[in-house]
Amino acid sequence: MKAINKVLTGLLGSLLLTTIAKPSNAITFSLGGTSVPGEGQFSSMPGVTTIDFNSGAAPTSGPIVYSASGGSPTIVEGTVWGSAAPLDDSSKYLVVSPFRVGDPGNFGTSPVTINSNNGLLDYFGLYWGSMDYGNRIDFYQGNTLLQSFTGGDIITSFPVNRGGEYVNFSATGASDYFDKIVLSPSLPFESDNHAIKCVEVEDCPPSSIPEPTSAIGLLVFGAFAYGLRKGEKVANK
Repeated sequence: MKAINKVLTGLLGSLLLTTIAKPSNAITFSLGGTSVPGEGQFSSMPGVTTIDFNSGAAPTSGPIVYSASGGSPTIVEGTVWGSAAPLDDSSKYLVVSPFRVGDPGNFGTSPVTINSNNGLLDYFGLYWGSMDYGNRIDFYQGNTLLQSFTGGDIITSFPVNRGGEYVNFSATGASDYFDKIVLSPSLPFESDNHAIKCVEVEDCPPSSIPEPTSAIGLLVFGAFAYGLRKGEKVANK
């Protein structure tokens, strides 16, 4: 029994170190946001710029610019054919889909690219609805792919609510600062309340969010997630 206990202790110790160790040069992820009635969750990170899509369009000018293959990014409200609204979110949201939502048989506007025109970013957050294994997020610095994540990376790392979770992505070193994010799905990829933070704060003026009813904040296990490297790390950067 003592021998078994020693083995278990060693395994648990190794697992803990693997989980909380902060790797050098990586983009890591954690869960947790601030709930707002009727709008899902927003980022709890201070000093971010928020894009909530409530105007009915994604920004096409300014410090952060959205573009899509085949047309403009698709903004919808509620559940429509081919797209389910994120949990507790009755506001407008972005959907990236290989087919046109609400119009079966036609191709959609996918992928969607988010570009920073005002310098490098060290944080990106989004309220991720209907999380699917085939939803993918790629982070670039210029034309160099830094790291990729899928919904499967999040689902297999945490006990998530696939109807809606706020997911935070953070660069842990200067070599992982990014200026382009690409959202691409094999199934519809619904998200809302995007948040970005520039390395130089003056490059991206922070924006306020609606008054919350409860601040979830970064979950306890989000601290552990800071060390996870579930995304595909691209070699030979």
